[in-house]
Amino acid sequence: PAEINGETVYGLQDGAFSNKSFTEIILPGTIKYLGTGAFRNSAIEKIDIPDGAKLGVAVFRDCGQLKSVKLPSGIEYLPEALFRGCSNLKNVLNTENVTELGEAVFLSCTSIVTINLPSLKKMTEGGFRNCPSLKKVNIPETAEGLIVTSLEDSKMLEKLIAGGFVFEKGTGKPV
Repeated sequence: PAEINGETVYGLQDGAFSNKSFTEIILPGTIKYLGTGAFRNSAIEKIDIPDGAKLGVAVFRDCGQLKSVKLPSGIEYLPEALFRGCSNLKNVLNTENVTELGEAVFLSCTSIVTINLPSLKKMTEGGFRNCPSLKKVNIPETAEGLIVTSLEDSKMLEKLIAGGFVFEKGTGKPV
């Protein structure tokens, strides 16, 4: 609810819904923060995060049933391990303004096929490691960071030019 006992709900504390068996939640527009591991290892399948909300570390880590996430419009930073281990994740919407990825954001997201990050400036280690279904990544050539280790094991990747590297289909390694 947007209010509890007459008080506005502005956020979810760390681990608020971790290890829970519900599959969907509707967050009120008053939510401004999702704490560290707020949904970690839950059975959630889909979520729309309200505009303006900030995300803590590993909010959805190990949510093996998560398939679709609508991020807040205009979000610029995706924190460490945000979707790590979300093996059924296929759709992440509203990534157009993301400028920075924390470490291992999409690590072991084995079902993700496409990710659109046209504004990305910086990524850290393991961002897309062990994403064997990943075919297309839209990252500007000027992106900086550990791109080589970020895309390891992305063997379905058709082609990516970023940070001075060219990745060709089927290699999972820079050319």
